[in-house]
Amino acid sequence: MTTFRTEWSGVRFPGTEFTHADRILTSGSCFAQRFGTWLAENKFEVLNNPFGISYQPLAIHDQLCAALTGAGVLPSHFVEREHRYVHLDFHSSLQGGTKEELQTLIGWQQHQVQECLNSAHWLILTYGTAWVYDYLPTGKTINNCHKIPARQFTRRLLNVPDITESFNLLYGELKEKNPALRLLLTISPVRHIKDTLEGNSVSKAVLRVAAHEIRKQHPDVVYFPAFEILLDDLRDYRFYEDDLLHPNSLAEQYIWEKFSNSFFPEATRTRLAQWQSIKKSLAHIPFQPEGPSYRHFLESLLERLQHLAPVLSVENELNEVRARWEAIKI
Repeated sequence: MTTFRTEWSGVRFPGTEFTHADRILTSGSCFAQRFGTWLAENKFEVLNNPFGISYQPLAIHDQLCAALTGAGVLPSHFVEREHRYVHLDFHSSLQGGTKEELQTLIGWQQHQVQECLNSAHWLILTYGTAWVYDYLPTGKTINNCHKIPARQFTRRLLNVPDITESFNLLYGELKEKNPALRLLLTISPVRHIKDTLEGNSVSKAVLRVAAHEIRKQHPDVVYFPAFEILLDDLRDYRFYEDDLLHPNSLAEQYIWEKFSNSFFPEATRTRLAQWQSIKKSLAHIPFQPEGPSYRHFLESLLERLQHLAPVLSVENELNEVRARWEAIKI
């Protein structure tokens, strides 16, 4: 039979399975954040993009290295904007009313990341762009310009050795602290149109070659082709949001399914299916909320949640269903 698309059939990665007993940290672009949100919604233990969105690899690596080593932040990279302080090495989601407040917040996030990485099973890194900005007053490559005047920066394109050498420093720190940690790399399929189509293509090419080189140097690092799945497998604007840049919910669901089939053992996929069914039941609006049929429905839902309780964190949902049942109990 003739086919009209190039489907990524998926592969199993022996010895690289995710389970609900694993602790996971995601770091990187907005796609990494969506990845972490999806995992959390499906009851995995996730520390999701704790330093906020970061697109370029050097910033992602440096943030994690600083957390692992206990390094402080550069005082000269604090910036006041609209009576709030931000830091050039972090996303604007980390901000404070004073430098001291922001420094405390960053320090707390670093502590959380360090504690997580010391015992985590997986670190998921998602690179978004190879274009970076150097801050002229310090000569340092920064993470976020925070809309301060462009004349204070120079823009340049990273090369593959820039990325691999930076990754190797992070890899060494990670393996020293937690030799059993596994790393998964992805390239964000979101196009950075502000870099122009040509600039975006060059940027993604650099990132993809860098990921390939990292895999060659570190065979225990796994690459998941989210980038290729959207651009080559789906390859249609009906899988994009209205901005024609970001994957829509249908595309994301397709990518998650491919990920599940590649990395989740059968027992995990079975629990996911059970949990998805329970999520739909939790959203159910009863026709007769005081009737006996709804009480029976809640009792059945309670039993299903109790069945999953030993392996999934469903305490909040159990309390919610018990409260609903108590509210209508005769």
